[in-house]
Amino acid sequence: MLLTKSAILMATKTSLDDDPSAPTPNYYAPEIIIAPFDEKHLNENWYDLHLSNKIKICFSMLPEGMKPFIEYEEGKTFGMSDWFESGHYSKMFRQYPEYYDIRNPCRLFDPSNPKTRETVEFEIPAAGAILNPAIEYSGMTLEYTEVYNRILPRANGTGGIGYNFKLHPCPDRATAVDPRRDPGDTGICGSWTMDLKITRPTLVKPNETVVGRILYEIYPASNQIR
Repeated sequence: MLLTKSAILMATKTSLDDDPSAPTPNYYAPEIIIAPFDEKHLNENWYDLHLSNKIKICFSMLPEGMKPFIEYEEGKTFGMSDWFESGHYSKMFRQYPEYYDIRNPCRLFDPSNPKTRETVEFEIPAAGAILNPAIEYSGMTLEYTEVYNRILPRANGTGGIGYNFKLHPCPDRATAVDPRRDPGDTGICGSWTMDLKITRPTLVKPNETVVGRILYEIYPASNQIR
């Protein structure tokens, strides 16, 4: 059963089952932790997840002279030349478009070759970044989440522009999910990473852009872990 807005909100709060004025009141820790948490992002039965201020790409997938993204400027009209570091590379693109085509085998991604798996991290400018449909990005949610007891989280990319994104638990944080668990299992602690594959130039802003939503449901009592 999915938790409603009120149930999620209640689960994020510290509660007690006795009169607080009693000599020994019994306190209960939150069953859901979302940090940072803002109630305005809580909807009917989900909480909006936001892209953090950093993204990564595989360096080998970025053609020479091409920017990883375009820094957004309010009111500016953008064109194809804005994807390139200089007019020289823009001219090369017009003369040799196949070199910049992601389908070109010269862009071969070999998972067994450490060089093709090297990533470079970029900070999203405060004004925002326009992402390139020819480049695959990875990112992380602004929110850090934890669940306890019989709460089961489900995150997906069906909010905001998140239809382009696939979310999954982050495996490289000190507080990350146990790698033996399935994504969305009980007891997950950590941020959520996402694969960003867009179909058209898309504007994202640091810590603001909604990339998905997280829902919670009650799991059978036999699976209780705390």
